[in-house]
Amino acid sequence: MSVLIWGPTPSAITPVGLTRGELRRALEGDGHLVSYSEELFDPKSDFSVLAQQVADVEAHDITFSLPDSPGSIAEAHDFARVPSVSHRIVTFVDGDNNDGYANKTLLEFQSTATCRVQIYKASDLPGCIVEHARGLVRRLQEFYYFAGRRF
Repeated sequence: MSVLIWGPTPSAITPVGLTRGELRRALEGDGHLVSYSEELFDPKSDFSVLAQQVADVEAHDITFSLPDSPGSIAEAHDFARVPSVSHRIVTFVDGDNNDGYANKTLLEFQSTATCRVQIYKASDLPGCIVEHARGLVRRLQEFYYFAGRRF
């Protein structure tokens, strides 16, 4: 499986930044191809950042978004509105912020045809995100297998 992970810079010494690294290590340990968005971005490209990111999502089986700032939550909002890719994205949001505009509207966008949002408690990091994401990848892998895709 190919997995794209969005989130804080890998060098960020924050709970979400450390979780992003832990998620990558766990998925690679399971034998999956894992990329960070910043590894794929080409600043010399004629295409916009948005176009490059849409292409990156389309090129991966699943994308995990781990926003930890207002800007990164705004980015999650942008992609929740793009039907051609939003169904491939799972966004993890801290439940402590669900009363605010950003989380509340992201949760309202969620549907079976568009984005998926998974609530977590910051005190449960990194395990809650890592284990949930690994489970989603396993289920998707099984779905693809039964649909005829062999790895």
